[in-house]
Amino acid sequence: MSSTIDFKNVLVVGIGLIGGSIIRALKDNSFSGNVYGIDKNKGSVTSAYDLGFIQNKDTNIPKDLDDLLVIFSVPVLSIEEAISQISSRLNAKNILYTDTLSVKSTILNILKELDNNILSKFVLSHPIAGSEQSGFNASSPSLFQDRLSIICPNEENLEKDVSKVEDFWKALGSYTKKLSANDHDELFGKTSHMPHVIA
Repeated sequence: MSSTIDFKNVLVVGIGLIGGSIIRALKDNSFSGNVYGIDKNKGSVTSAYDLGFIQNKDTNIPKDLDDLLVIFSVPVLSIEEAISQISSRLNAKNILYTDTLSVKSTILNILKELDNNILSKFVLSHPIAGSEQSGFNASSPSLFQDRLSIICPNEENLEKDVSKVEDFWKALGSYTKKLSANDHDELFGKTSHMPHVIA
């Protein structure tokens, strides 16, 4: 790995194509910590557990995980509910949050309405990776290899936290670029500008 994953525990919320690829990449890279995954599709959780990718065989996960990265990889319309449910269930020390969604300003506005502690610990990110297929069965450990991951720090983030999230994506094979949430949405809303942000 080109960078070190500086977390003892990783929780992926939504283990479809992107989330599933994250847990597969962690296994592929011999991540020494614990990996957990939850999804509304219980079959995806069961499959990931049976294949040895996650520690939990159902949606019950330890509440007191230390040094934890939570990654939200759910549809945009589900993100507010997911953040509220997960943040209220966890009693973790040293917790950071990130996401994989393609829209950033919406999430930032949701975070600003929630507890400020969540805003300061949530480093927005967007791995530019995908496939014509979807779902956990289509996921791949190499999905992020040599692909761009956009990091969108907010004004409450600490630089060391931003760096830890950047290093996470680099460890999965990505290279990173920082953009504000507004710049990200403006650029990705205009496909003609895509070559400029990827360059």
